[in-house]
Amino acid sequence: MLEDSKRMEFLDALDDPSIKWHAVQSMDFGVLDKILHEGLPASYQTGDGEWWQVCVSRSPSSTAKDGKLYNSFLRYTMEPSRFAVAIRTDKSHRPERWFFQDEQITTQRTPPADIVAVAVNDRTLASPLSAVEVDGLQINTGNREYFEGNLEWMHSVCGEVIAKEFREKWAGAGVGNDRVQRVMLREIESYMRTSGGGISTVADAVKDCIVRSGSSATLLSWDDQTKKALESITERLSAGQAITSSLKELVQSRRSQQAIAAAARLPTSTSNISNQAAAFSGSSAAPVARLGDRLKSFVRKPARRL
Repeated sequence: MLEDSKRMEFLDALDDPSIKWHAVQSMDFGVLDKILHEGLPASYQTGDGEWWQVCVSRSPSSTAKDGKLYNSFLRYTMEPSRFAVAIRTDKSHRPERWFFQDEQITTQRTPPADIVAVAVNDRTLASPLSAVEVDGLQINTGNREYFEGNLEWMHSVCGEVIAKEFREKWAGAGVGNDRVQRVMLREIESYMRTSGGGISTVADAVKDCIVRSGSSATLLSWDDQTKKALESITERLSAGQAITSSLKELVQSRRSQQAIAAAARLPTSTSNISNQAAAFSGSSAAPVARLGDRLKSFVRKPARRL
């Protein structure tokens, strides 16, 4: 896992009104590599009139202070099986409907120099490539652009021979891209382990992508406690409470409260004796109060996303 300073930097980024967030579908290293090299494209209309929406989440701190919910940020950026890139841009706007309150689409390309960070869940970062969860990948089996993009990334990491063998085996195999992604990540991990390349975890692979692209982006992490704290703030917003403090302050305050509460629940030698006496006398200790339920999954109208 990354050091705590990277989680603090993530919280700082939440409070930066100039930063917006784009979530990459699942562990799609091909798209991550392309974004780091070429930047984030603008939304565009295809020849048949269909719009390809490149979506970003507005700064969650700015959204909260406006009394709005940052649900797209929670749903996409803080999904453990996704990457998210933090970008500096004012070239986006909110569509008229079918989108979360904090969700926008890009109107101009964001150059690589304006990509400031890649953010990933800390458990995901620590996971071996061969074990990472990729079930969030929802791309059609026949999507050649997805396959070719990841094959290019595999080529840059493992070389032409390995990539060619993979293409011959899996191109046109008729299996889901989630399965192809799992196999590819396993083979890359195996190759790097035997060749001494040093890539074995998701964190290693993301850092490698950043270095190969020449990007100045930093790798940030967030943990489950941070997400729960941010979810609790949306509950306050839903109840009509105004948010005036920074999200970093609110998240740190909630984490401190949880730590104090957890410490208070730890049994002491005196309480152990009391509990044992109660057990012998036939009485039972009062149950510990249950924590509030986590927010329900967010529902969104299906849309094509980068």
